[in-house]
Amino acid sequence: MEIQYAGRTLKVSRFRIQGPSTNLEAEGAIHFGEQASLNLNAQGESDAKLLSLLDPAVNATGSSKVNLRINGTPARPLVFGSLEVRDLNLTYGDFPFHLFSMNGEIQLEGERATIRSLSGLSGGGSVSVQGFLTFAEIPRFELRAKVDQVRVRYPSDFSSQLTGTLRLTGTAKNSRLEGDLIVRQLFTSPGFN
Repeated sequence: MEIQYAGRTLKVSRFRIQGPSTNLEAEGAIHFGEQASLNLNAQGESDAKLLSLLDPAVNATGSSKVNLRINGTPARPLVFGSLEVRDLNLTYGDFPFHLFSMNGEIQLEGERATIRSLSGLSGGGSVSVQGFLTFAEIPRFELRAKVDQVRVRYPSDFSSQLTGTLRLTGTAKNSRLEGDLIVRQLFTSPGFN
């Protein structure tokens, strides 16, 4: 790796970051001045296990092909590019939906991530997800999911097979889940009274 500093600009030549969860090549420059700016690029592979850094309750396996360009300022970076998700398996704490074999593409558009298509399996049925998430001061999201014959154990004494659509919108502090679900089958545990 070669690092140069001249004219209030730090330049880093192409280098590789390789470890158990990452295999990326990166390069770029950071300008330190009255108007600090970023110009960074990264391409390669990233392991889904890194999602647990965002929240320890996330358990994920799989990988993503990463192609990123970071502009903007250090205080407000703008991320552009794409994540090609491959064989993502995802669980979150006690959440009753577990996702398996998820594949698709997420576009990064500055302060916004758009899920163009992401589909896979859950509870023996199929799941497809689309939507967006913003990275503004107050992050917002709108996610739409289509489920087909997905088995869910919720509450713990029930097992339901669901088909339909869900829409989750809002912020982390104020969100709304709505949609239409058809309960195809409903079973209770043997000890349910």
